[in-house]
Amino acid sequence: MPNHFHLLIYADERTIQTVKIGNKDVNVFSYGFQNLLSSYTKAINKKFNRTGSLFTQNTKAKALVPVPDGSICFKYIHQNPLKANLVKDMKDWEFSSFQDYVGIRNGSLCNQTLAKQVLSFDKVQYFKTAYEMVLEDDAKRLF
Repeated sequence: MPNHFHLLIYADERTIQTVKIGNKDVNVFSYGFQNLLSSYTKAINKKFNRTGSLFTQNTKAKALVPVPDGSICFKYIHQNPLKANLVKDMKDWEFSSFQDYVGIRNGSLCNQTLAKQVLSFDKVQYFKTAYEMVLEDDAKRLF
């Protein structure tokens, strides 16, 4: 998306741990994600000879339990460019993992094996239902 991004990340017990960094206790996942965004910002700033933030300070994270909410979120993320009128078809948004999950592109960024395990993902079934728009009430519950 031009002004934001979505990631659906599987987290387990290791990510809720806290570690001591300096004199602070920090959440492992939050700290790692903060480092990711910071490193990305530094690289972009260096490449384009600029300074300052790329992202707002209030990045949202939401735990999705049970799994059906994860499946709805998965579909919502893929439908986002379509809802924003950036494309006429989800498969046309090159920055989405939708192309990978339905077999149009063979990307390696997404862990499709984990999606099969956690979301009961099935490529053929997903392609059949991916275009059924997420209901507004379901989207509000997620975000």
